Amino acid sequence: LREADLVAAVEEAVERLGPASAVVTDFEGVPVVSAGPRSEAEAMENLAAELTAFWKNARRSRAEIGEGALTSLVLSGSTATAAVMLITPAYALLLKTGPGIPTGRIRFEAARAAEQLRPALL
Repeated sequence: LREADLVAAVEEAVERLGPASAVVTDFEGVPVVSAGPRSEAEAMENLAAELTAFWKNARRSRAEIGEGALTSLVLSGSTATAAVMLITPAYALLLKTGPGIPTGRIRFEAARAAEQLRPALL
């Protein structure tokens, strides 16, 4: 996959979920690819940084207590839902949608996109 393919896979997930934004990030919170409204770009960067920090701490805690690997995380709020899906041990996909989209559908689209992105990020 080329960078254009990365962008296309992320944009496809955003289009499937309606009003949504997405970012592929490393676990230092550095965005690699993003898609969605430009007005959301800064908020998505901040959300990616916060959620990757949370992810690293949760992953460390789970390892300490023997809970197994963390592969996805969904946060639901009154105005949005965010899903984080592991792509590789070094990268994750963050999808943020508005209210009303079922969590299962968000997780499905995140998993589908992560599978498409994985070969390019190994």
